[in-house]
Amino acid sequence: MSTHYVDQVEQADRLVVMANGIIVAEGTTADVIDGRCTVEVTTDRWSKAFDALDDDRRRVSLAGRRMRVLAETVARVTAHLEQAGISAKVDLVRATLDKTMVELNP
Repeated sequence: MSTHYVDQVEQADRLVVMANGIIVAEGTTADVIDGRCTVEVTTDRWSKAFDALDDDRRRVSLAGRRMRVLAETVARVTAHLEQAGISAKVDLVRATLDKTMVELNP
């Protein structure tokens, strides 16, 4: 099966992830995620935090009122938020399959 829908992908026993016609990952869902983590930001000022973090260098997405920042460190995200005057809880969490697939696509 070929699909762009993560909910369909999660039902498969084995995945092959392609980006620009090249295989970038394959195996089970756990193999594809392969210990990847993402930075999760929780704050009451989530829209201002999103604006502060969303730029050309970062991939930021919303998960409810929390943000996920791909390919970034807790320290850099915390520093950037502090510089913008935003108080937030910043944690390293296990990446989801959909966030992993975004990270794998350059």
